Amino acid sequence: MRRLLPFLLLGLVAFADGAAACAVCAAGEDDRSRDSYIIATIVMSVLPVALVGSLVWYVRRRTRMLNASEPQPAPAR
Repeated sequence: MRRLLPFLLLGLVAFADGAAACAVCAAGEDDRSRDSYIIATIVMSVLPVALVGSLVWYVRRRTRMLNASEPQPAPAR
């Protein structure tokens, strides 16, 4: 097995340029597909922030509504 290792490494190095880095390497060549990837990246970046912000807004609004509906104690004299 140790004798075979240098040949395997040499084979990997010799054929490395034939391997693609990813499945969408050619996607940036077309303006339409490039724009689609940019829009998808923006949507995926904004979506978590919007979801957390919506949750915080809902909890804050609900808390204020519940506090407003509680009877207020009379001030002490």
